[in-house]
Amino acid sequence: MSPSKLQSLLQQAVNLHREGQFDAAEKLYRQLRTAAPRHFDTLHLSGLLAYQQSRIPEAVELLTRAHQQDRKSVVCEMRLAIALIAAGRSVDAEAHLRRALERSPEYAEGWDNLAYCLKTQDRLTDAVACHQRAVALQPDFANGWYNYGLTLATLGHPERALECHERALAADPQFSAARFGRAQALHLSHRLSEAVEEYGRFLAANPQSLEARSCRLFALHHVDGVPREALFAEHVAYGRQVGAAPAVEFAHDPEPGRRLRVAILSPDLREHSCAYFLEPLLRHLDRSAFELYLYHDHFRTDQVSARLQSLAAVWRNFVGQPHDAVEKIVRADAPDLLIDLAGHTGHSNRLPLLARRLAPVQITYLGYPNTTGVPAIDYRFTDEVADPCGDADALATERLVRFAPTAWCYSPPAESPAPGTPPAVRAGSVTFGSFNTPAKLTGGTLRLWGRVLAAVPIARLLFKGAG
Repeated sequence: MSPSKLQSLLQQAVNLHREGQFDAAEKLYRQLRTAAPRHFDTLHLSGLLAYQQSRIPEAVELLTRAHQQDRKSVVCEMRLAIALIAAGRSVDAEAHLRRALERSPEYAEGWDNLAYCLKTQDRLTDAVACHQRAVALQPDFANGWYNYGLTLATLGHPERALECHERALAADPQFSAARFGRAQALHLSHRLSEAVEEYGRFLAANPQSLEARSCRLFALHHVDGVPREALFAEHVAYGRQVGAAPAVEFAHDPEPGRRLRVAILSPDLREHSCAYFLEPLLRHLDRSAFELYLYHDHFRTDQVSARLQSLAAVWRNFVGQPHDAVEKIVRADAPDLLIDLAGHTGHSNRLPLLARRLAPVQITYLGYPNTTGVPAIDYRFTDEVADPCGDADALATERLVRFAPTAWCYSPPAESPAPGTPPAVRAGSVTFGSFNTPAKLTGGTLRLWGRVLAAVPIARLLFKGAG
């Protein structure tokens, strides 16, 4: 192919790429790669398109080839690093990001990318230093302030996070993501009514944001005066948005005696309250009847993660991976049952993915106190205490399965002391306790506790919560 013909085809592909006609652009890029397999621009833009289409392994391969052709391109090396992060290779990505920043130390977006890379490695303090460098280099960097706020919120500093999101909005009043971040910071600061209003403002401008709808649903549980029926209607509306359960053909072996493949998806397969209730169930799972797949979805792994991983036939971590890439992996694993433990919690839950029906049977359990509203989720595991028979069934889109007198079996940390004399005997009075995130406590809850304490004058209240 002549250089002029190649350049003409490349320009056509670039135009299609910019217009969002990705399939047509990919067809031309593929033709160009065949004609000129070492052409930097073709490889670089092909890799970018593959990343945008969630073809992550292909994106890494193409961007690696492009980088080999031009090791001085900072933009290409940055994009290769971002693709590596999505592929779960953050350590490799960090090396590329640091090399790129050695060549362009004033590149604010590069420091922001490095902050995210470090965050995926649970190096939050190092990430904060990179965020500070990014916004110092470019004080009007709205996206940089927004990402800085997200990291501060993860570190448990919602007030400082709120300041960052407000700096982002001051830099760019139309940067709606910062309004979403502001709502999350208000939520974490126990300013629930303000948070719900801010989620609403964000959704008015971004009605397709399922993540914001989930955050708002979670917040509504902790606002006084929201009737159960109204809350149920909000969940049903979420379900309408993700769509009806699709009819999917699964090529599963119908043999009734075979082992069933059970996959559990959660951001909390780590030192977290959910894990303390999950581990006893997994330890007693009949391995002759079930094959266990565990899908972690968080940057943090620890000794609890290691224990859970030892119980699984397969362990995967999906942190940072787009829904489309996760869908391909789960469908290839072919679970018979897929159990979600997050519901409408977490910064980016996977309910939109479960709405596509990834397994013949889909279940939600443990991490969320209500229905999901998702038509493709068939069952919710609970008990008669949390969801009394009758009314609760009418306020759930899933079928409620009350599989035991209590659906929660707590396993204390290994370093817990042995039980001793009951605290009430030692202290001479009852101590009521609540170890919850403060954002979950409504004024009505606190007033009720006040009545309990007034009725038992010698009682005490032990209150513990993050932040």
